[in-house]
Amino acid sequence: MMDPERQVYGTAALRPQTWEVSDRDQQVWILQGETLVMVPRSSNVTPATVTILPCKYPESLEQGRGVPIHLGTQDPDMCLFCEEMDGWPRLWLKMRGGQK
Repeated sequence: MMDPERQVYGTAALRPQTWEVSDRDQQVWILQGETLVMVPRSSNVTPATVTILPCKYPESLEQGRGVPIHLGTQDPDMCLFCEEMDGWPRLWLKMRGGQK
């Protein structure tokens, strides 16, 4: 089994990797507006394509807490980010490139 840090920081680090997310019950992520939701996989469901890109400057982050990545969607080009709301972390999707 390859070391996860080598997978992320190898030559693939120069370009995004794309994936479809599903769970053990074969539910997939789809985009409804600006919300990612899980639905059962079927022939009439188009899963959201998720892009994963390693952080360019991991040395600037706290060490020993895993491999930092950027996670987003393709078409529309959105990124997932965390923000504190009412004292709790909340994940949001926003357009990349300052479009929103």
